[in-house]
Amino acid sequence: MNLSQLKPGEKATIVEFTDLEMSVKLMEMGCLPGEEVEVERFAPLCLILPKRKE
Repeated sequence: MNLSQLKPGEKATIVEFTDLEMSVKLMEMGCLPGEEVEVERFAPLCLILPKRKE
């Protein structure tokens, strides 16, 4: 399943990246395989805010 297939409020765990260039950018922001992500809402521009465990 791709992130674009999730609906607002749904969660998923990152398993792998299929785009090398994008994967580097996402990993630099803390989006790593095994991390859980949640879609809050859709917007014209994408804003990714990884949640940190404390």
